Amino acid sequence: MKEKMLNKTLVVGIIVLFVGVGVQPAFAEISIEPENNELEEVTIQFFEADRKYNHTVMLTQEQVKELNNLISNFENRLNSTDNPIELETIYNDAIISLNALGFLPDHMSIDYVQRLVTGKEQDSRIINIFERTINSKKGSFEDDENFLCLISGRTTYAFSGGLSLRLILIWSEFLERLSENYYFFALFLSLFVDMLLIVPLLILVIFAPFIWNYIPISIGYDLGFGAIYDFMWETKFPSKGWVHTTGLNGIKTWDGKMYGNIPLEKFYAFLYYQCFPGALGFTGIKIPYGGDHSAFYFGFALWVKIRLK
Repeated sequence: MKEKMLNKTLVVGIIVLFVGVGVQPAFAEISIEPENNELEEVTIQFFEADRKYNHTVMLTQEQVKELNNLISNFENRLNSTDNPIELETIYNDAIISLNALGFLPDHMSIDYVQRLVTGKEQDSRIINIFERTINSKKGSFEDDENFLCLISGRTTYAFSGGLSLRLILIWSEFLERLSENYYFFALFLSLFVDMLLIVPLLILVIFAPFIWNYIPISIGYDLGFGAIYDFMWETKFPSKGWVHTTGLNGIKTWDGKMYGNIPLEKFYAFLYYQCFPGALGFTGIKIPYGGDHSAFYFGFALWVKIRLK
C-alpha cells in the first residue's frame, strides 16, 4: 500500500515538475511596458565652416517634450536680456541641455559645439576681413540687417545650403539675364557656340554638390527664409516665426511673416523651388521638425538681412 502511494506521489511530482518547467518561461516573458513608449526620430544638423554633419537620435515622447521646453525656455531667456555676455551664456547653456538629451555625437565635445554656435570656430581671417569691410560702412547699416552676430530662430520654410547653392545661384541668375535681354542672349550664342565651352559650365552646376565636398569654401553655410514654388505665377510662401540676432548692429529681431532680404534676388535651393537668402556664413545647429520645412536653429552668421512681409 505504501509502495503504491509512493509511486503515485512520484508520478504526480514528475507531472507537476514538467508543468512547472513549461509554465515558468511563459510567465518570465511577461513585462509591463511604459504607456508612453513610442520613439520619435529626430535629426540635428551641425553646420561647420566647411561641412555639414547630420546626427539622428531616437527620443521618447517625454524627451520630445523636454526638447520643446528647451526651445521655449531658450526664446524666453533671449527676450529677457540685451546683454551680449548673457546672450552668449544662453547659447552655451542650450548646448549643455542638448547634450543631456543625447543630441551631441560622440566625436563632438560640449566645448567644441559651444565654440561652433558662438562663432569661435569661424576662420579668423574671414572674420577680420569681414569686420574691416563692415566697420568702414558702419554708419550705413540698415534696420533690417546685422553683421558678425549670434542668430537664433524658429521658423517655417527655413532652408540651408553651401557652395553648391551659390554656384546654382550664379548660373540661374545668368540664365535669367539671358532670357530678359535678347541682345545679350545673341551675344552669348555668338561667343559660346563652341560646345566645349558650354559643357564645363553645365558640369559645374550638375556636380556642384560633389565639388562642395572636396573644394570647400570655409565661410559656413547659408540660411534661406521663404520660398517660391510656382515659377509661372511666382507663388510665394513667407517664413513664419521668430528670429533673434545680436551683433555689430546691436540686437535685431523679427517676429511674424518674413523673407530673406540679402540682395541676391533668387536663391535656388533645389530645382523645383527658390528661397530667399537671409543669413550668410552660418555655423551652428539646426533641428528640422514638422512639415513646411520648419526648423529651430541657433549659431553665428557673418551677415543677416530679413524683411517682414
